[in-house]
Amino acid sequence: MVRLVFVHGVATRCGPAFDASVEARRTMFRRFAFPGREVRFQDPCWGDFGVQQDTFQTVPDPDRPDPRWLMETALAPAHQLLLTRMKIDPEAALVSLSILASELAERDADPFLADLSEKLAALYIEGEAGEILSLVHRCATDEELLGEVVSLAQSRQPSAQGLAASANTVGKLLSELVIRLARRLSAPVGVFTGDVIHYMTCGPSRRGIRSLVHRSLVEACRQGSGPLVLVGYSLGAVILYELLANETVVRQIEADAQRELRVDLFMTVGCPLGFFREANLVPAAPAGMTGPGGLIRNWLNCYGRYDLLAFKCAPVFPAASDFELRLDADIVSSHTAYFRHPDFFKKLRTRMEIIETVR
Repeated sequence: MVRLVFVHGVATRCGPAFDASVEARRTMFRRFAFPGREVRFQDPCWGDFGVQQDTFQTVPDPDRPDPRWLMETALAPAHQLLLTRMKIDPEAALVSLSILASELAERDADPFLADLSEKLAALYIEGEAGEILSLVHRCATDEELLGEVVSLAQSRQPSAQGLAASANTVGKLLSELVIRLARRLSAPVGVFTGDVIHYMTCGPSRRGIRSLVHRSLVEACRQGSGPLVLVGYSLGAVILYELLANETVVRQIEADAQRELRVDLFMTVGCPLGFFREANLVPAAPAGMTGPGGLIRNWLNCYGRYDLLAFKCAPVFPAASDFELRLDADIVSSHTAYFRHPDFFKKLRTRMEIIETVR
């Protein structure tokens, strides 16, 4: 049995969308990180303590439509954006398509897209590189290429739904792939940064968030003696770290749970924790907090090079081990793509196998 506490990041609010993302993420954890094992999850939703605005009046012209020339250019029949990327780096382009399909599957509750996302992620690994490149070079447009790629992914692992939905899927993926490049970022960035500033400066919200996560840690501590894994994503990593770095808080968690708190793996993902430490916004790790005999036995930090909110930890937290997850997605998706990528969960599985060997 594995005990897993997941603390989400900014721009997340409780409700049906949150519930759907939790279920999708749990499925990936069970399937790729802990296959065949019981996993007891704690997923505290602290988003309702975040900044209250859904929109900000200070965002310049948020409702102004994109210019017609831009949209027509993006959707031109002869568009070759994807084709160009695929010729240069086919593996990265397929990963990007897989992540996009996963996002749309969750947004539209589309099981076909969810299935396709997994097939696209595995396509380059399972196929011969030469076959993919041959396919790329015989296509002339993005639409043609995407149709070929979707058909190839489907034929490799046929599903009960067959290829009937492929044509509609190509249109949906292609339009989303090119249109999102033109979308304004000011509004979503406002909520992202608003949540961070709110947590760092608003006392009541900060206390509410920490109390909620505290209760999840107590519950996980009570659940047994299986490995305890804490996953902090984005600001969630900062929240978890601040609790674990406070000896008074740790002692209170142990008193409430009536058990010793020992973290087998602390996994920080797509987070600014290293940067916050350099900027002196969070305290240094106290002596004895990390290491084989410490509160945190193992610390793994995952970042994406194109995720503008992700930073390394090892330069300022020597106990942390950094690794890059290759996420060739657009600027927004690069921050949200970690838990849609099977390689993330496979990396976790490998690390857990090592940990449990010496546990």
